[in-house]
Amino acid sequence: MKHSGIACLGLGALLLGGCGFTIPNETQVKGALPELNVTGSCRSPYFRAVTAKLRLAGVKVHTGCETTDPLSKDPQVPSLTVPEPGVSVPLMSVNAYQGAIEYNMIVSTASVLTVPGHRPILMRNAITRAYMNKSGRALATANEFESMLNETYDELARQLMIRLSYLGRQSDPGSKVPQPSELTESSDDPSSKVTDQLPAGMSLMDALRYQAEQEQKDAQSVTLEELQNAPSILDHRYELPKTAPKMRNEAPENVSDEGF
Repeated sequence: MKHSGIACLGLGALLLGGCGFTIPNETQVKGALPELNVTGSCRSPYFRAVTAKLRLAGVKVHTGCETTDPLSKDPQVPSLTVPEPGVSVPLMSVNAYQGAIEYNMIVSTASVLTVPGHRPILMRNAITRAYMNKSGRALATANEFESMLNETYDELARQLMIRLSYLGRQSDPGSKVPQPSELTESSDDPSSKVTDQLPAGMSLMDALRYQAEQEQKDAQSVTLEELQNAPSILDHRYELPKTAPKMRNEAPENVSDEGF
């Protein structure tokens, strides 16, 4: 009875997820990133796990690994760099005969999400798992290591999806949505002046783009001719003040040739 209840609960969760159900103030990955360029090692198990989960979530993924799937040239499409995860296996314990007993498998990743008009977003993550060294059964130890490594890749890919879906959450879900009457200015009422502020109900991805647009609007432009100022500096004749040179260790004038 207990197992059937768990199975029904899992089936219900899958059905709700397939229908697009999400927690309030959250969104699916495809809502935040409908289209994405993913670069990395195409043969890496971790890279394949990330791209598979992105496609399963409804994201249009361009990897460039095949001629039929080139990278999008649209400058507004974000890009995700998925490098090969780093794997280290430090020794944790030994037996009385100085033989290895337990190892730690540390898998770390550092993916980079590049949003057009915004600085790159670095997403680091690491998972540590312990496994036993089976003395005299090297093949069993190697199989366990490979199985745990693939499970770790899948878990890291799942956690990366959670971070990407976080970009679709509202920046301030409880903020008040401005009414049309609050967005109009009156020449007779100075208090009705509309200030340039972050609109309410924006997702974090929209907020990043809004910030980039505001920074670009407030930035100062400099022409190429103004930057090429080398001739005006190098060709300028600098005149030093006319002063008589004086040695630092010069002897006083009242000293004779004998030194008295």
